Amino acid sequence: MQQYVIAKAMQAEENKKKKGEEGDESSGVELQETGDAVELRGSVTTCGHSLNEIDVKWWRSGLIGSRWEEEAEEVKRGLVKKAYQEAFADEFIDKLPQGYDTKVGDGGAGLSGGQRQRLAIARSIVKRPSILILDEATSAIDVRGERIVQEALNKAAQGRTTIIVAHRLSTIKNADRIVVLKKGKIVESGTHESLISVDGVYVGLVNAQALSSGDSSDDGIYDGFDTEDIDTLSHEKSHAVSEYGDHLKSDKHEGAKGRGFFKSFGRFFFESKTYWGIMSFSFIASMAADTAQPLYARMFSRSVDLFKYQYDHSKLMDKVDFMGIMWTVFVASAAITYYFTFISSGRVASFIQAKYQTQYFSSLIFQRAAYFDEDGHSHGTLVSRVRDDPLKLEEMMGTNIAQVCIAVFNVIGGLVMALVYSWKLGLVSMAAVTPVCLFRLPSVSV
Repeated sequence: MQQYVIAKAMQAEENKKKKGEEGDESSGVELQETGDAVELRGSVTTCGHSLNEIDVKWWRSGLIGSRWEEEAEEVKRGLVKKAYQEAFADEFIDKLPQGYDTKVGDGGAGLSGGQRQRLAIARSIVKRPSILILDEATSAIDVRGERIVQEALNKAAQGRTTIIVAHRLSTIKNADRIVVLKKGKIVESGTHESLISVDGVYVGLVNAQALSSGDSSDDGIYDGFDTEDIDTLSHEKSHAVSEYGDHLKSDKHEGAKGRGFFKSFGRFFFESKTYWGIMSFSFIASMAADTAQPLYARMFSRSVDLFKYQYDHSKLMDKVDFMGIMWTVFVASAAITYYFTFISSGRVASFIQAKYQTQYFSSLIFQRAAYFDEDGHSHGTLVSRVRDDPLKLEEMMGTNIAQVCIAVFNVIGGLVMALVYSWKLGLVSMAAVTPVCLFRLPSVSV
C-alpha cells in the first residue's frame, strides 16, 4: 500500500506532463512514495467510551454529545429553529399543518427532494460542528431546486471547514481549493477562477454541464448563489412533489387532462388484473371483517337482554354460558378475519409497488436522450420519482384501502341490520348517514 499527499501527487503529475512535452519516451514518472502505510491504531473516545462501542445512530441524533445536551427543551427548540432558519427550511415548515411537530412520513415521503435536503442540512449544523463533510449534497434534486439548497449550504459552511465531494460543479464554485480527479488520479488543483483560465479537465466538465443544463453563462455555472435577495430565493420551490401542495407543475405535459378518481381507479384496477386473485381474497376478507361491528352490536344487545332471566337462575346460567361461547367464537373469528385482511392487502400493495416501480424504471431507461436534458428531468429528480411515486401508490393500496373497505361495509351492514330489525329507525339512520357519505366521496383529479 502506498500513500500520496495531494501536493506531491500534483507535482509528480506536472513533472510527468513536462517530460512528455520534452519528448521523453519513458512510460511516465511514478507518483512519489511518502513512506509505509500508517498503521491504524488508537481510538476516539468520548466520556471514556470508544465510539466503536456507541450506537452511531443514537450518537448522531439531536444534540447528544454537544454542550447543549442537558439544556432545557425550550433552549433545544430554539437551537433547532435557528438551524432551520440558516438552512432556509423555516419557510416551508411554517406552512405545514402542525409546524415543527408535523409528521412527514417514512423517510420524509411527505416532502419534496429540496425540502428533505434542507432538513438534512439543518440537522447537520444544529450542533454547531467545526467540520462539515458533504457527499453529493445536491445530487437528488434538479438544477432549479439546487439553487436554494446551495445557498443554504453556503450559509451553513460559513466559519467551518467544509469538505465537499460533488459532480455538480455549482456546489464547489466558491471553494478555496478544488481538486479534480480523473480515473482515480489528481489531475488539477486550484480555485474555480484559476482552473477556468486553463484549458483542462475542469473546463471540459464545466462546458459539459453548461450544455446539459442549457446555461448560457461563460463559465457554465449559474450565478444564483451570491444573490442578495435571500427572501426571494427562499421561496423557490423544488421540482419534486410535495404532499403539502408544492406540486411540480412544469413536470406535467401540456394538454394533459386530469382524470376523475373513479376513472383513474378503474383503469388502475384493470391494469392490475394479474393480481385479481389476491385482490379478491382481500376484498372478501374485508367483507368478513366488516361484519364484526354489526355482530358486536347484535351480541351486545342479546347480552343485555339476558337480564330478563334474573329471576330464573338456571335458565340465566344456561344463556350466560351460551353467550360466553359465542363471544369467544366472535373474538377469535374477528381476529382471524382482520389478520387475513391486512396480510392480503399488504401483499397486494407490495406486488403493485414492485410492478409499477419496475415499469417506471424500464420506461425511463428507454427514453430518448433529449428527454434527460429537459427541464425537471435531471437524474436526481427522476431517481427520486422512481423511488417515491410507487411508494405513495403502495401506501394508498395497502392497509389504507382495506380500512376504507371495512368502513364502507360497516356502514352498509349497520344500515341493513337497522332496516331488518326496525325499518322506520333504519330509514331515519339512512337519511342521516347517506348524505354525509356522499359529500365525503373524493373529488380529486389524477
